[in-house]
Amino acid sequence: MHRVDEIGVEKLPDRGDAAADAHVLALGGGEGPRQRTHSAGLDAVAGALAAGTLPMFVSTAAWLLSNKLNYAWLWADLDLLSETDRSLIRRYVPHTVALTADQLDRALAEQADLVAKPAGGSAGHGVLIGREMSAVAWEDGVRAAIDAGGNILQRYHGADRVAVDFVQIETGETVTAEVPYSLAPYLFGRTGSGTLARVGYPGCEGVLNLARGVLMTGILLTD
Repeated sequence: MHRVDEIGVEKLPDRGDAAADAHVLALGGGEGPRQRTHSAGLDAVAGALAAGTLPMFVSTAAWLLSNKLNYAWLWADLDLLSETDRSLIRRYVPHTVALTADQLDRALAEQADLVAKPAGGSAGHGVLIGREMSAVAWEDGVRAAIDAGGNILQRYHGADRVAVDFVQIETGETVTAEVPYSLAPYLFGRTGSGTLARVGYPGCEGVLNLARGVLMTGILLTD
């Protein structure tokens, strides 16, 4: 599998328009529509999608659901939901609001209990953890996020820790360390259907994300 900007194309002379001429040899999945370097492969994908000749299991429109402003809207409309849904949100979704100018005073007063992040971001880019920053750096970051727009403010939840064995590649020595982890349950019809575990490493940062080197795995529950 290859990234979209790394795939090759070959011309198919029996096709008419330019968009249909490019044949995609390989396409990597599992990523959202981030900005990519322009390439013939990317043009081929865009053209095939527009022509309806390349089916996609999940439409790119579904990417809108990954925008974290959805969390803010859930909390804003909490009173409109059933008690079952309210309980679900309170349990699994950190309190979230859109980070706008009217939230500045609260953000500064509750720095140690808040996190600011881009609503459409990923991989931990642009995340500000209040308790890990000086008051000056936090205020500067929050003000910049407000000016830029498209950011959210969330209640901080510290990760639990678990003892994990790590092997030193150079020496083969096994080292046990208490590292942070988080569990992300998959819910279908409010029923748990598997869980994604993110496990940190000795000295890792506060953001548990694959792009920052954390380990991702499923979990096995035993009696």
